[in-house]
Amino acid sequence: PIPCVPWQSQTSGQYQRRVHGGAWEHKLLVAKQFKGSTMKFVYDQNGNHVIQRLIECLNSKEIGFVVDEISGYSYSLAMHPYGSRVIQRLLTKVCRKKAQSLLNEIKQHTIALSKNQYGNWIIQWIIKHCVLERREVVVQLIGHVAELSTEKFASNVIEQVFKRSSRAHISALAEELLEDDSSKTGKCSTLVTLVNDQFGNYVVQTLLDSSSGEFRQRLLASLRKCGKLEKDYGKNILLKVGQMLRRNRNKLDAKR
Repeated sequence: PIPCVPWQSQTSGQYQRRVHGGAWEHKLLVAKQFKGSTMKFVYDQNGNHVIQRLIECLNSKEIGFVVDEISGYSYSLAMHPYGSRVIQRLLTKVCRKKAQSLLNEIKQHTIALSKNQYGNWIIQWIIKHCVLERREVVVQLIGHVAELSTEKFASNVIEQVFKRSSRAHISALAEELLEDDSSKTGKCSTLVTLVNDQFGNYVVQTLLDSSSGEFRQRLLASLRKCGKLEKDYGKNILLKVGQMLRRNRNKLDAKR
């Protein structure tokens, strides 16, 4: 029988070796022992490594019980250091049909998970690998881009969604960044705020690289109007804007 948690690292190592290097029937025996107790071991400092090893070494069908047992808890698990790793391994391993229940739960909490130290990695994984869910993530992010771009973990999600989205989705996501009511409010425009922000400036650089066509021209024009910037990284962005504008002029001159 498996020992009660918390496990000792030595016990965890013994089980991991059985799963990794043992005969197939030994792997299945370990899986059978864990069935019904997945949640308990996912949260354990040592036990979670055995769950991850099971996911890695068994086929999709044989680890289906792990998905079944964590369904309904994926939001809280996604914000846990061990739970986040288990979910990412599951999403990578199991078939789309089996993963759907987890994806459905996770995407309902896109904003909260994007801000979380561990949850943001799962949202980024979905953006990278799930086209349908990526579109739903985009819809949830619209209207929150400026806010999330200045947060340490969420800014990585915004960068990822700019890199992976269609031209139409990029425009829809970034439209709020071009709004400028600074003359009315007396505050800096959204774009100036981001360019001067330690995380937001990376988002703006990624947006510059990922955008194209008319939207990029609008973005370049807006950045050109940013005026005096406080931080060196903001000045670096303006240097990049100047280079892009010069390239555009050179292209136009070459066509004439």
